[in-house]
Amino acid sequence: MARGMSQASQGLSVAFGFVLVVLVFWFGGRALDDWFGTEPWLQILGAVVGWALGVVTVYYSVRHRQG
Repeated sequence: MARGMSQASQGLSVAFGFVLVVLVFWFGGRALDDWFGTEPWLQILGAVVGWALGVVTVYYSVRHRQG
């Protein structure tokens, strides 16, 4: 049972890491939009870049844990 809990915690860690990256870039884009007055373009760009980096993070995290 301990091994299953460990794997679940690793999975949640990867999932929260993905969400965190997306949110950081989205909020960063939103802040830059407020500063430059370009709403919503930098917010959208931040979300897309955050999503892409989140996918890369998940990929390398899973690859690292498999071997």
